[in-house]
Amino acid sequence: MRWQVASLIVRCHAADRPSVEATLAAVPGVEIAGSAPDVLIVLVEGEHERELADRFEAVRSHPKVLSAVLVEHRIDTDDVSPNTSLETTP
Repeated sequence: MRWQVASLIVRCHAADRPSVEATLAAVPGVEIAGSAPDVLIVLVEGEHERELADRFEAVRSHPKVLSAVLVEHRIDTDDVSPNTSLETTP
């Protein structure tokens, strides 16, 4: 199985952040990994390119999102379960 992970930098006005966070939390395969008042670090996971693209578009098209920029995209072709944690241990 292929499993893909992308990281995004999402910018919004600080006053709109709660609305953006609530919407993104409802999108399957989308996780907020960090934040500042007007910036969210978002992880997007999926099995296929189309699934990842659809999730990225769901983030980008939120009316309160000013910009969403792809920072990194990785594809793991090993046997990876969708429930595998993204965290690594040193």
